[in-house]
Amino acid sequence: MNKEEFIKLIRESNESQMYPEDMFDFSASKTSPEEKREVMAEINHLRLNCLKVLHIDESDRILLVGETPAVVEEYLKRRAGSVDDTESEKKFTKIICLGTFSEYAAGHYEKTIKQFKHLLEDDGELVIAIPNQFGLKYFRGNREELTSGYFIGIEGYKDYDKKTFSRKKIKKLLKRNGFEDISFYYPYPDYRYATDIFSDEHLPKVGELANHFEGTELQHLMLFNETSAWDGIIEAGLFKEYSNSFLIIAKKEKQNKVKSNKESEKSVGAKDESLVYARFSNDRALDKGISTVVTVDKDANPHVYKLSDSKESGGHIKCIESSFGLLTKIYSENSRKKEKDDNKLPLISINGYSNANDKSCMLTGGKNEVIELDFVDGKTLEDCFDRVLPTGDKLDNEGKAQDTDEFIKLAKLYAKVIRSAADAKQFEYTEEFERVFDLMNVKSDDTNGDLAHKVNDEESYDEAKGEIIKIFSHGLATSVADIDMIPANIVVSGNEWIIMDYEWTFSFPIPLNFIIYRGIHYYIAKDAAARASVPSDIYEILGITEEEIKLYEKMEVGFQKYVVGGHKPLSKTAGEMIGKPSLSIDNVVLHTEAQVMRQFYSIEQDVGEGFVKGSAPVHENVQVASNLVVDDELMKDPSGRRTKNIKFNIWNYDSSLIEIIRLEFVLDDGNVIDALKYMTCSAYPLENGVYYFDHSLPCLYLLDIPENVVRLRAEIKIIETDETIKNALVPRILWKRGLKRAILRKLGLLKD
Repeated sequence: MNKEEFIKLIRESNESQMYPEDMFDFSASKTSPEEKREVMAEINHLRLNCLKVLHIDESDRILLVGETPAVVEEYLKRRAGSVDDTESEKKFTKIICLGTFSEYAAGHYEKTIKQFKHLLEDDGELVIAIPNQFGLKYFRGNREELTSGYFIGIEGYKDYDKKTFSRKKIKKLLKRNGFEDISFYYPYPDYRYATDIFSDEHLPKVGELANHFEGTELQHLMLFNETSAWDGIIEAGLFKEYSNSFLIIAKKEKQNKVKSNKESEKSVGAKDESLVYARFSNDRALDKGISTVVTVDKDANPHVYKLSDSKESGGHIKCIESSFGLLTKIYSENSRKKEKDDNKLPLISINGYSNANDKSCMLTGGKNEVIELDFVDGKTLEDCFDRVLPTGDKLDNEGKAQDTDEFIKLAKLYAKVIRSAADAKQFEYTEEFERVFDLMNVKSDDTNGDLAHKVNDEESYDEAKGEIIKIFSHGLATSVADIDMIPANIVVSGNEWIIMDYEWTFSFPIPLNFIIYRGIHYYIAKDAAARASVPSDIYEILGITEEEIKLYEKMEVGFQKYVVGGHKPLSKTAGEMIGKPSLSIDNVVLHTEAQVMRQFYSIEQDVGEGFVKGSAPVHENVQVASNLVVDDELMKDPSGRRTKNIKFNIWNYDSSLIEIIRLEFVLDDGNVIDALKYMTCSAYPLENGVYYFDHSLPCLYLLDIPENVVRLRAEIKIIETDETIKNALVPRILWKRGLKRAILRKLGLLKD
């Protein structure tokens, strides 16, 4: 199936929001990376995430501007009353430019905005998803989608009609042309494949932005670590200016703003509610895709919703409802009982919920399952860990770094809370456990451990199961386990710990130490550089053995496979289809230096006292455009002695092939003689004047030069080598070397 047939099939489909990537022959050699990227943009359901926070229903008449991905067009047609892709005299409730505004309006931005205003109903919305002219990724070295060039927008789009805008510029453009009510949202990594959408009410925290979807970009440079750069930008309060893209909702007339603790900027999500934040967990198996949406209503009341991403994942939302009661029984009731005996153990409560299916249409434009969780404000246990963890920029009042005692104390309390489950007992290996964690089939190359099992018969299965049970018997298990009870999902409010997210709760025995392991593992992994001072023996301190850790690593691999199911996440799909297009600046500099150094040579002459640095050089560090060419008179020392020996230094970072095209001496009578018979070098001679150096500093020596030589003429070509050439040469070189050694040994000139 070619690209055109494939896209046509998608445009005619109305059954699913996810399309099998293997329907298109991405592996075909004739398919360019650009074409693969184009097809991926047509089919990938993450393209819809920016639309999912808009209130769209059958009352909407939508103008879809520009050439839009098939998956977007079909999504809107299934929800709106009508979708047009051409302007007409009728009015629209929404005009949507999903990455198409800059190209559609190229050179006529003012006129286009005015036309959009004319086409909108009085209370209609102009929706623009657009790259930020000063998005961080463009400073890092990403090529622009509009121009395919580096730094074009940053340098002001000189001589370009198609351009994008900064936050300030596009806001002014909209206001100048009749749009008074303008709301900005910040999709991350960008509007095309958003996993998060931030607002002025909720901006990212340090360490939160680490998902860049490298494979979805054009080939680009990586001038710095983007995650570290985001951390600095967030700390400086500049995220909104450097966000990679914007999602803009603009209305003609100023609306009554919804207010919470800070002034919000108008409306997305359910009617009469403004979007505060959205997280999309839908790059996974279709039956497990969900979204989390935080809004605030007109009375400043916050709301938190969990929504199924499709009808297939409705059951996953319902499982969250049932998990509440199970976890309450295991932790909340038990912790209140233990509170009487141990006042050091915090009270544990499970964040409550209510059914919100009556808001399904308003939130999703469909009939997806929705629950509303209680909104809980406060610091997380992760924040508490950060506060007591000693780092370079966290000092006490005396300016001294804290020790790790407080961190270890809090980590032990965390482990104690996890282990306080009311039904703690010995681990049992069940079919459900195997189905989720697939521990028997995790290959050894998935993690660093050596306990992976590939079970092919009943006997080996029982043996492996027995080994696993033995290792897990070091600690207890719980029959109801929220394995995502990590510090980031626990809110600390005085002496109460509130479990916020219990999506991954299972009703079969799971080792409690696995939950503790995950909590510490993901705490460190989220910001490894900042949390490098976590004690290296933290797992041992918390009572987790090395054998357990190896199995827990494999359990996590199996669990992630369970979450993804048969779906290929975007990062993996893009990597397989297109490869990794980012070029590390360190590697680029090293490669460039190597190429430049290959174009340098120096020549030293010896007039009888040996080669001494700086001794009568004919050329020193001379750069050549192509071949090394010399045509120079030999030098004399002050006493008139001529050069006896010459040394060529051909600077190179790698082994090389050289071809001696010409090497000759000019005598004082004008005659020319071959200089090759005076040459020696540490190279392997091949044919036709070609020599192979298997080291990084090729040198040629011309020794015992006749007294009547007055001039040297040389032309030497450096031949670039790759692994294929080297692999072909090595056997020949080894054979010649072996033959030479055999002859010398036969003559008695070489001893074993």
